[in-house]
Amino acid sequence: MRKKLVLICILGLMSVLLAAGCGKKDTGAEATEVVTTVAESLAETEEVIEETVNDTTSPLAAAGFSDIEAETEDDEQAGPGADVEETEEKVSANDSRDAFEAFAERIQEIVADKDLEALGEILVYPCTIDATDGEPLEITDPDTLMKQNPDQIFGDNLMLMIATVDTAVLEETGSKVIMGEEGIEIVFKELSKGNYGIIEIHQ
Repeated sequence: MRKKLVLICILGLMSVLLAAGCGKKDTGAEATEVVTTVAESLAETEEVIEETVNDTTSPLAAAGFSDIEAETEDDEQAGPGADVEETEEKVSANDSRDAFEAFAERIQEIVADKDLEALGEILVYPCTIDATDGEPLEITDPDTLMKQNPDQIFGDNLMLMIATVDTAVLEETGSKVIMGEEGIEIVFKELSKGNYGIIEIHQ
């Protein structure tokens, strides 16, 4: 907006000064003087407009020219890509949360079915599992897990606790997610984006 005002004033000044200069039979020195005068006038005009727009008491400021310029600068800084980036971040966060809840629900299904094979697919090895007899088991690989008694791995207290977990309200604690409480719990963490694994089972 300020540029338009400057342009209008420039054209007006050039018309007046050049008309005045062309009305005479100018010598080279006179022509140079006219050009110099035009340049000085243009500089002064732009400075006056700058001060007037920035002056909050001026008519131009009152008419909203300074506000328009500020809004234009803000729009340029934000750019058309700002909204796109924000949307992509929200989508990524939603996808991550969906994967998080889906993994927790899968754990509930595995525990309810006492499915050792499926459990072996989502353990992070080596993994410590507290057996129902109180003996901690160090599970180093899927084969070691498959040799265990399912009733020793999936105790009644653990099954009841995991079944009652509301996966929609689960949150990360540090880098871990704890399903359960009071020492009866399954702990898992994110291994890579959207990929989770169980690191501890206590009961």
